[in-house]
Amino acid sequence: MSDVPEAICIPSFPVELTDNIIDQLYTDKATLSSCTLVSRSWLSRSRHHLFAKVQVLGFKTHFPPFIEFLTQADGGPRINPPACILIKHLCLDGRESEFGSLGPLTTTMLKTLLSNLPNLLDLDICGVELKWIAPDTDPHDGQPDPVNLDSLTLDAFTPSSFTDPSDLVLSLCFFSSINLLRISSPVYATDIPEDPRVVAAHPSLVTTQPYFPSRLEISSIEVCDASVNRHYDEDTLSTMLLTAYNLPACTALTNLTLRMSTMSPLPLLDRRYRQHQSHNDMIFRAASVLAIYAPATLQTVTLDILFDGDYMHLNRLYSMVEDMAQGLLWLQSVITKHKGPKLCIRWNGLQESVRHEEEREEVEDELCPLRETEGLKLILPFHKFLSAFVNNE
Repeated sequence: MSDVPEAICIPSFPVELTDNIIDQLYTDKATLSSCTLVSRSWLSRSRHHLFAKVQVLGFKTHFPPFIEFLTQADGGPRINPPACILIKHLCLDGRESEFGSLGPLTTTMLKTLLSNLPNLLDLDICGVELKWIAPDTDPHDGQPDPVNLDSLTLDAFTPSSFTDPSDLVLSLCFFSSINLLRISSPVYATDIPEDPRVVAAHPSLVTTQPYFPSRLEISSIEVCDASVNRHYDEDTLSTMLLTAYNLPACTALTNLTLRMSTMSPLPLLDRRYRQHQSHNDMIFRAASVLAIYAPATLQTVTLDILFDGDYMHLNRLYSMVEDMAQGLLWLQSVITKHKGPKLCIRWNGLQESVRHEEEREEVEDELCPLRETEGLKLILPFHKFLSAFVNNE
């Protein structure tokens, strides 16, 4: 009998099986991190999910280390393939805390970031102050590689100048195509002075009339809270933002989504009644302005309407519905001129505003006939939220 111990053969799972197991852990970052330490055969699949979605909080201080992480040299099999080619979804939050100040995001920073993320598909930018900086004019620098995104989200942001959206427009010049552009909750900082040297240095832009980059293809735009802002009225909304973006030049645009909230109606004698009535009227007028500036390629206009406010009496809700009917007719007359777009309306918040099921059914019945006129058909199927499809024939 030999004294040499027999080699212990450890059975191994098929690679396909372990890959499927790791795939089920794609949202569990801690477990995925542990999986990278188990064996070399688990490493690649685990890293694929571990770095697919990355969030950088407070990038005012964390942006330089993050770029250094993306550009680090080959350090061995542990970091191969490099994380920069694995990141598909990136979220940048410029605030150090929930109520912190906005972090600066310059066009130089954005260019550096995009150049190191060749496979990026979705980019969310939140809590930032967009600042355009004149680029270096090095003749040896070639044209940057085109950046094609599935989605770009700009949330809680502000340009460096309240009166000129050129910082936002110039930031879009780095992209070749965006399937879905979301713009929500802009924070317009009126206390930031405009630097005339920076504005004058914007290339290919007339500062009084900036426009979307002509080579940028955008398939769909979602504008949240774009109906009304305390800083400006309807006329300012159309001239400062909508005309500036020159939506007719977005020839690939097929869908436009607007999210807006209504104000709960008040008794007629309440001194705030006219203010609330004006707000509900203005959201439809602002939506009409967006539709006017939309290109001829537009196929669908989607309104996401939230019934805002606490529990309300049915009579007051009926008053709101009547006001909205007039606004819808106004919007419908504008969309009809496009000769083709379909209007989709989603009603949200009925469950919170009308808590009793019997009363809610009455409201749904009230919304159903809202409102059939020539060339306007509304169908309201009853599911999680009411969805109305308006076909302009």
